[in-house]
Amino acid sequence: MIYYLLIVLIPATVGICQERIATARDIDFSVIYNLEGLEEGAEGNFTNACDKFEKAIKSYAQNQDAILNSKICHDLNLKTIHRETALYIWQCALSLKKSKFDIALNLIYQALFSNPDYFPVYIYLGKTHINLNNYDSARNNFKQAIQLAPDFAWAYYEYGKLLSSLSEYDLAIANFSHALELEPDFALCYFERGYAYSSKKEYDQAIADYERAMRHTPSLKRRLNEGLKIYEAYNNRGITRS
Repeated sequence: MIYYLLIVLIPATVGICQERIATARDIDFSVIYNLEGLEEGAEGNFTNACDKFEKAIKSYAQNQDAILNSKICHDLNLKTIHRETALYIWQCALSLKKSKFDIALNLIYQALFSNPDYFPVYIYLGKTHINLNNYDSARNNFKQAIQLAPDFAWAYYEYGKLLSSLSEYDLAIANFSHALELEPDFALCYFERGYAYSSKKEYDQAIADYERAMRHTPSLKRRLNEGLKIYEAYNNRGITRS
């Protein structure tokens, strides 16, 4: 009986671990699938777009862009948003990828007029305003997204990144922590919170977050090794990363 349980349970346990640990190749494919989804969505090919977003999530379950886009697909299927809203959002997202920020801003405002209470619009509006250096507007956009969807981790993460870039580290950490309460395996959020802790010279907390980030996504190791703030944290504690 014990032998049978070992045969059945060990492969299942290994499978679970493999699903939770993403390789660099997984992440690369996820990014590609998400980009292909945006291209399909921007052309109005919604079925193909949503298939691509699902593939992106299967490749890397923490791809927050793909999760947000998949949420839009879900709302499209439920007909809780207009098709034009999804079209404008994805055209905006694609324009951001191409650094066409003024075009992106015009498109996301079209989405806003179509669905003024739809939280993904405010996330993309905030991202667009950041690229145009309109930080106060971006701050308000992310606050609005959080108000509309308080259980969506990505909104807190994006707001936290903005705050960290503005050296508002305590508030940034609070938002990253809220995102992690909602999604405890959010590797990039651990990374960004660690960076904020490093900036405050709170190195023990920073190192703990960097290690959590790498544990959830080992392919972040290269990013950990390249960051100056990250090196500063480990060096201050006399730790050498391999």
